[in-house]
Amino acid sequence: MGYLTNPETNLSRSLRIEGYRRAHEEHGVTFDPALIITGVNSHAEEDYANLSIALDRLLGLEQPPTVICTGNDKMALRLYGLLRERGLEIPGDISVAGYDDYTIISEQVNPPLTTVYLAYREIGIAAGQKLLRMIGGKGGQEGQEVISGPLVWRQSAASLDPAVGVFPKRRRRRE
Repeated sequence: MGYLTNPETNLSRSLRIEGYRRAHEEHGVTFDPALIITGVNSHAEEDYANLSIALDRLLGLEQPPTVICTGNDKMALRLYGLLRERGLEIPGDISVAGYDDYTIISEQVNPPLTTVYLAYREIGIAAGQKLLRMIGGKGGQEGQEVISGPLVWRQSAASLDPAVGVFPKRRRRRE
């Protein structure tokens, strides 16, 4: 699985790379740092040109990945176009996954994008609770909290086992 990361200046970058590394470890998959490439240098429009170069590096590996994950859904959207320019079909030839579940992208692209839901609501609740603990003198200075979001399966990811085909569509619960 290749991973096209957010810019080095993005605070989420190191946490997402660590999650990528840990997921490999937990599933007994050899971690290969060559599969992690900076997809964009910043979020400025002109810096998305690096994405094409990064994709060519991944596809040019001796064993190119069958799945490419991106640091955000906007990068995944651009990746769709780059893969199609190279004659690759999603998910038939290569699977794609994003991050943020920015539904204006993830639900509108074809095929719909498998992506990790960025748990804004849960982050807000945790921040509010921490603030209330601090105001009440009950702690809250313990540092960073990590809030994980679920993976939202859509049709951009396929199994390597032809009998399974495309992974089932699963939607997150909205409260």
